[in-house]
Amino acid sequence: MTGVRAELEIESPSDCPVAAVSAGAGSEVTDVSRAGAADGLVEEFRVDAPDADEHADVEPVFEYGSEQVYRLERTADEPCVCEAVEALDCPVADVRAERGSLFLTLHLADADRFRDVIATLRDRGESVAVRYLVRTADDRNESGDSVVVDRDRLTERQAEVVETAHEMGYFEYPRESNATEVSAALGIEPSTCAEHLAAAQSKLLSQLLD
Repeated sequence: MTGVRAELEIESPSDCPVAAVSAGAGSEVTDVSRAGAADGLVEEFRVDAPDADEHADVEPVFEYGSEQVYRLERTADEPCVCEAVEALDCPVADVRAERGSLFLTLHLADADRFRDVIATLRDRGESVAVRYLVRTADDRNESGDSVVVDRDRLTERQAEVVETAHEMGYFEYPRESNATEVSAALGIEPSTCAEHLAAAQSKLLSQLLD
């Protein structure tokens, strides 16, 4: 029996104050924790940016060396990205944010649940990229599975877009280019670039997970 461990990047997620803080402060947001409150949720996080409270409606809690811990409260009117994922019975193992993007680490029971997460986020209109994806094995199969990915399943244009994005550091962490820069290098519209990237990732992931 195998499971799936993955990290997803959601670029500029909707209704995510944590990602907004990382964009305004220009620093990575880590140690994100959430707890229920009477009218919604309370979130606490750590960021190496003493003036992060100038960029969002957050409250400083205490200093930790060169870092600050902040707290924010929000209502439960609309579920955030993390809540949308956890509603699928997929606990989020780790949350961080940088330069306006949210990074979620997930431990999932199987590939079908991973597909459900991706589909749910895209149905919300989120821009989702898979930073890494590995199968986890139990004690009976410590080596895990070997999977051969057939690159020829991509169209010529999809392969060109993925190769260009890779060369420009689109898939690196931290990201060295964004979709707008990749599309400009290719001479295509950002929406077209995003469609090719999404289609290519879907084809490659289907081979890995099937």
